[in-house]
Amino acid sequence: MISRLSILFILILTSCSDLVEELPGKYTYRFEGTDLIDISHESDWEKTICGRVEEYTYNDKIIVAKESPLYENYRDAIVHNLNKIDTNWTQAIYTTEEFKIREKVADSILRTNPKYIKLLSSDTNYWIIDVAKDSLLGPYNYEEYLKQRKLLNIPVSVDVN
Repeated sequence: MISRLSILFILILTSCSDLVEELPGKYTYRFEGTDLIDISHESDWEKTICGRVEEYTYNDKIIVAKESPLYENYRDAIVHNLNKIDTNWTQAIYTTEEFKIREKVADSILRTNPKYIKLLSSDTNYWIIDVAKDSLLGPYNYEEYLKQRKLLNIPVSVDVN
């Protein structure tokens, strides 16, 4: 028989599984299970790394991240952004049909936009966030990432493998 203390312990462990870390600038690292591990921008979803962030490091000027892109996460981000276009999106309740239409639009964007085609065609992407300019650079393959690091004079202490 499971004691009340055991149940309380299990509840505490499961409720503590999410992790949020404030990063420099307007960015936040979120770990909410195995598929939602991202670096998000506080107000611009297009500056969010939506895939599974495998590794990241930073200083006060630069954030670098290594990501395994997840189609569903990018689709969900686009659907969420499409919802914001509606004037009362926070109060709107969408039917399943309306939601499916938004998913089809998002799927179309992911299949035709060159940025997303490149992003989703790789198993691993590298990103650089210039905190001072509030800009997200990437996605890069490893060789492109190394070249960009050199161009931006990113210190060795801020690196992902």
